[in-house]
Amino acid sequence: SITFTGLQITRGSVQVSAYSPAAAGTYCLVSSWGSSAVNVRCFDKGGQATDCRYLVTVFGVGYNKPSQIVAYVWANNQTSASYTPSTAYSYNAGGGAVIAKRSAVGTYQLTFGGSSFTARGNMMVSTYGSKERCIVKSWSGSSINVQCTNTAGAAADSRFLLAVADKGITTQAKILAWTWADKANSGSYTASPSYSFNGGGGAIKISRSAVGTYAVDFTGTVITFGQVQITAYNDNRSCSVSSFSGSRVNVD
Repeated sequence: SITFTGLQITRGSVQVSAYSPAAAGTYCLVSSWGSSAVNVRCFDKGGQATDCRYLVTVFGVGYNKPSQIVAYVWANNQTSASYTPSTAYSYNAGGGAVIAKRSAVGTYQLTFGGSSFTARGNMMVSTYGSKERCIVKSWSGSSINVQCTNTAGAAADSRFLLAVADKGITTQAKILAWTWADKANSGSYTASPSYSFNGGGGAIKISRSAVGTYAVDFTGTVITFGQVQITAYNDNRSCSVSSFSGSRVNVD
């Protein structure tokens, strides 16, 4: 449990990512949040509870001292030794190039030229289009290291989405929308306005087409480009972003 003294987070949204030196295949999820506390559970590759370091980010509206998203990237070429990710799906408040490198199976480094993440900021990582699990391994200077494994805990190549939150930095990135999808078995429902936000102004509709397959529609918001993050809630499962386009985010 983490207590953010003086902060009321009864509403809003929360993200969590496992952090090195977690054992291969380890993942963390948000089990609950309320008042000023966030409760987190972490599991090993076999689904058993385990101790693990982790990173937590809280989103909300109406706060007078907010942090911001200062960098993000969609690392979509999981087997390339080095490449420049698409500028449509990456942002760097530092102004320099974003470079992705792969040094071994499942081992990646993202460098945001001109940025400095030493002893500040917070990281979020979500797998994209696969069942692999990715964690933040470390960060220093302008570089962030990510490790990905399969569900058995073996190193595995994976696409992923990475975002950085920080304060006191001029940035053009904006958090457009968020939601808590709290009805796992419902065919279709509207997200609770207490735990969701849509900058587009429309309703947030969540639908389930098959076991573990969901779509979230943020009516009025265009998220064809940019960044999406996801965290499982209060269940021994891991989720990934399968795709996003228009106003829809697809989740597996």
